[in-house]
Amino acid sequence: MILNKNTGQKTTCLSVKLTTVLIVMSSLHMSAQRPSGELSVFGGWGLSALQFETLSTHKFTDGVGQYLGAGFTFFFDRQLAIHVGGEYGQFEISAKANELRTLTAGLTNVHGQRFDLYTTLHDYEEYHETRCLSIPVLLQLQTKRASNSKTGFYALGGIKINIPLSFTSDYNSSVQSLHNVAYYPDFDLWTTAGFGHTEGRTQSESFDIDPFVMATLEMGLKLRISEDVFLYMGAFFDYGLNDPARNTRTSLSNYTAPESLPDLTLLAFADRINIAAMGVKIRLTFTTASTPKDDVPKPRAIPPGARPMVRGHCPHYR
Repeated sequence: MILNKNTGQKTTCLSVKLTTVLIVMSSLHMSAQRPSGELSVFGGWGLSALQFETLSTHKFTDGVGQYLGAGFTFFFDRQLAIHVGGEYGQFEISAKANELRTLTAGLTNVHGQRFDLYTTLHDYEEYHETRCLSIPVLLQLQTKRASNSKTGFYALGGIKINIPLSFTSDYNSSVQSLHNVAYYPDFDLWTTAGFGHTEGRTQSESFDIDPFVMATLEMGLKLRISEDVFLYMGAFFDYGLNDPARNTRTSLSNYTAPESLPDLTLLAFADRINIAAMGVKIRLTFTTASTPKDDVPKPRAIPPGARPMVRGHCPHYR
């Protein structure tokens, strides 16, 4: 490269060099800010629980859950993204209670007399297995990583729509004894006549449940495995926002004899049911070609004497 010795010509050529550098830097910045994404596969394991409320009890049961799925994370910038996907989940829940009491109010006998039925179950046990297809819609926030660091932090929050496969829950239940007492408010009378005491009952059935929505929160570490591969490791907590058995409640007024004890399950006679889960998840992601980089590479400076890449705009280059 030969420069004219005139000062004005030198200034013009330096301006061309500076413009070239600015164009390169601007192009790199715009490229780094383009929308991007991560394809992911993930799995999880943890505890699952059934929160139920009856007249005498408000408690969580215990159990385990397994999860497997895939998804896509769309990045708006290097820290904010939205995650959607599909997930298969299996909830295995067991419940035990020494004593459960419930109230069925406003019943009427064959003589038209109004009464309230108080039912007590002794040594109750129940095991549920529910399989769901879940659709998570989550907002993701993550920290910026330093140029020499492969570790960052992330947080996910949002909802999961759970659709039970076959819309049923398989369960086993057993009760050592069931005791009914009726109260007639018009007569201020307590009686067991016609209701009484029933001995043990064991059964295996399927119970209809509806789709349910869960609020979910996940937090953990994001590790860079290679240039385009990341590993997420975190803990999650899910909590049901609606009752999946609200449309299938049954009255305990029929539970007065061994032959009339069908569908004996918490999902049927509890006042309210919520499903909850917590555990750990691992997610492996593969970035798309336009994924924003944590560290934008610095543009290479044009060394003195090098031929510029833009030709025809400065008459003093050749």
